[in-house]
Parts: sequence; C-alpha cells; structure tokens
Amino acid sequence: VVKNQEIKTGEDGFVRMELNDGSVIVLGPNSTIFIDQEMCEAANAMTKIRITFGTVWTFVKKLIGGGKFEVSTERACACVRGTEFSVETNGTRDIVRVYESTVEVKMNMNTKEIEKSSNDMEKISKDYQEGKITLEEYMAKVEEFSGKMNESLDNMTNGTMVDAGLMVTVTDKVSTPEAIPGGETKWFEDARIK
Repeated sequence: VVKNQEIKTGEDGFVRMELNDGSVIVLGPNSTIFIDQEMCEAANAMTKIRITFGTVWTFVKKLIGGGKFEVSTERACACVRGTEFSVETNGTRDIVRVYESTVEVKMNMNTKEIEKSSNDMEKISKDYQEGKITLEEYMAKVEEFSGKMNESLDNMTNGTMVDAGLMVTVTDKVSTPEAIPGGETKWFEDARIK
C-alpha cells in the first residue's frame, strides 16, 4: 500500500491490511478509503486513512514515540495511539465505535461553512454601512456570528474522548458518547477476513 492510493471494496468484499508494526485495518463491504500518509513504517510514523464511504475497522498496536494513527472522514477524525475502533460514514453522518481503550474524535475544518460565515459577516457590515440596519442590530448580529464561530472552533479544537463500549455520531457536531447497542453485528469478525 502506498501514499495516495485508493482502495475500494464491492458488495461482498473485504480488504485486510496488516501493517509492519502489527496493526490491522479491515475495510468493509461497499467502502472506499484513501491512504493519505505512509503506513507505519517506523515507530514514530503517522498513518492517515481517509474514508469517503462505508466502514473501516482498525486494531492499532500501542504506538511509541511520536507515532499516531488517524482515520478521517469529511466531517471528523478519530485519532489514536493504540486501540480498537471502527468508523462508518454514509455521506451525511459518521459513527465512531470504540471496542478497546479510548479514541479522540474531533470535527474537521469545514471550509464551506467558513466561507459562508465570511460572506454572512460581509453582508452584515454592508447592510450597516448602507443604513439598512441600526448599530444595535449590527452589534447583535456580530455577537451572534461570533458565538457561532467560537462554537465551531471549539468543536474543531476540543476533541471528544470516547471510551471502550461507547460510540458517537458526527453530523455538524460530535454527539455525547453513548453505549454501543447490544446485539450489534461486528462485521469485522467475519471468518472470511481473519
């Protein structure tokens, strides 16, 4: 597997990858990932996988030194140094399930949202300059805008720690961790991929 490689599976397909450090990545059926950075070639390596659709399960050996393992989607990233977890995305939401240890889930920077906010702020300024809104209305809108921007920044910088047995759903924010429902099928334990 090399950097910037796309890997896809079909309706009944699986891909199992074992990394040099003993970590394992399993790509589920109907899934697509990109390898964004080299696969753990050294103890302090950074492995980055981007999943665009479907499900990926990982078992990451405890990384030492500056090593880090990250699975990202369009909305969020799950960052670890050693654990077992899965990430599922369908284009509108992500689900991160943690089976061992702890995973930090953070929102990714949404450039479309930042651009929209910038345009909204420009419109507010223009409306004030043209006398369409009063100073009080302008100040209230700026305060509201600042609050939304601060909330977005908090979501991107303050990760949510998700412990074993818990999961979070990510849409426009990371949900509060909740228990993984009992009886949920662990597709990655299929005998065909062992």
